[in-house]
This record gives sequence, C-alpha cells and structure tokens, in this order.
Amino acid sequence: MRFLFIRRRLVLPAIAALLVAFAFASVAPAATTSVTFKLKGQYAKQIRSACGKRKRFRLYHRNSTIEFKGVLTPHPARHFSVAMKVERCSAGRYRKFHTYHTRGKNLTGKYKGFLKARGLAPRSHRRRAIVYYVARVRAGGALSRRVFFAVTN
Repeated sequence: MRFLFIRRRLVLPAIAALLVAFAFASVAPAATTSVTFKLKGQYAKQIRSACGKRKRFRLYHRNSTIEFKGVLTPHPARHFSVAMKVERCSAGRYRKFHTYHTRGKNLTGKYKGFLKARGLAPRSHRRRAIVYYVARVRAGGALSRRVFFAVTN
C-alpha cells in the first residue's frame, strides 16, 4: 500500500510538468516571425575578402538594377513596411550607408523592391574598381540574414 502512495506522489507532478511543457511547446512556434531575403539580377557570384571577412558576394555592374524580395511569415492581415539597411565596407569595417524602404502585401506576406546600382557604384571609373556592401531586411519586427554584394565598374 505504501508503495502505491509513493509512486502516485512522484507520478502526478511529472505528468503536470509534461502537460505544461507540451502547452508551451505548441505555442512557441506559432509566435515566431521570420523574414526571407534575396537579391536578384547579379552577373556573377564570387568568393571575395572584404572588411576582414571571406564571403560569397553577388556582383552587379554599375548600370544594373538590383531587385530585393522576400516573404514575411506568418502572413500579416495588413500591409507592412520593409526596411533594407545597406552597409558599405570602409576602412576595414561595415558602416551604415543607406536604408531603402518598400511596402509588403497583406495576406501573402510578399515584398519586392528595386534600387539602381549607380548610386552604390565606385566613384572611381578605373577598371576593376569595386565597392563591397552587406544588406539586411527588417520587416514585422524580424531581421533577415545578411546578404553580401558588390558593385563594379
């Protein structure tokens, strides 16, 4: 008889703890917001070193148009704002360069924006001049991964 009492005393708190853990586990994935981010329109992808980091860069010509797009999950019920923050490699570190804004679509969560590479191009017109950048998107309170790109002459 005493054995059943001890077992019941140990089993009931364990079951309660499992129920609480299951309840939090089912709620947590639904509450997270994620955003994807892609840059399109490059003429090449190359591994380069810039600002002390060796990364895969997307290369754009100075006269090209850079398209950025992605999806915000879960899909919002209203239009949402998207800010793409661009940082330029200067003196061995990335420094804030410009922030581009666009608007995302409701119900689908998709966004798309365009920018001219001319404003990002190197000031020098010498051959093989190149400027390195990193971009990241903020939408719906979530940050995307960093994407590295460069603009050439």
